[in-house]
Formats: sequence, C-alpha cells, structure tokens
Amino acid sequence: MHSSISAKQAGQELKEIAGKSVKSHCPTRFSIKFFIAERLLQLKEYLPQILHAHRIDNLTIDQWSLLDECRNLLKPFADYTEMLAKETEPTISLVIPSIHTRVFPIR
Repeated sequence: MHSSISAKQAGQELKEIAGKSVKSHCPTRFSIKFFIAERLLQLKEYLPQILHAHRIDNLTIDQWSLLDECRNLLKPFADYTEMLAKETEPTISLVIPSIHTRVFPIR
C-alpha cells in the first residue's frame, strides 16, 4: 500500500527523470484510456526504479503485455475520435466512411 503523498512524489521524480508524467483520467476526453496506456508504455523503462523507491508495486510482465494489447485495440478508436473532433473544418461527411474503414475494416 502506498500513500498519495508517495505517489505524488513518485510522479514528480518521473517527470524530472523522463521529462514526461503519467496522464490523468479525464472523463470528457473520449480517448483518454488510450493516451494513458500509451504514456505508461513510453515510461516503462523509468517506472521500476521510481516505484520501488516509493514502495509502489510495478506491473507484472503479463500486465505490461495486456496494457500493450489494450493500447493497440484502442488506437483505431483514438484516431477516429481525433479525426472527427476537429473544430475548424466539417467532418460529418467522414462519419460513415470512417466507421466502415477504421472501426469495421473490409476483409
């Protein structure tokens, strides 16, 4: 078990060492789970040392593998969301083609 203070300190150390921090959950960003998984995988080499120093458990090899698979599964949805979420150009005409080519590709 770890305290929130220790977790916060670990996050600060991670940012100092890796130059990036773990993304936080944001309920209004549809692709946030993808971005969290992506960032954790980017920081994978830095996490064991920092987590160990703060007595926070690291992910197992199987959990890292599962996280990688989840990221790969979520990527097309994140791309689709980004493509259709543009504020400065119309995207309504892209909805149906995107569903057919990105979400349900023709085999």
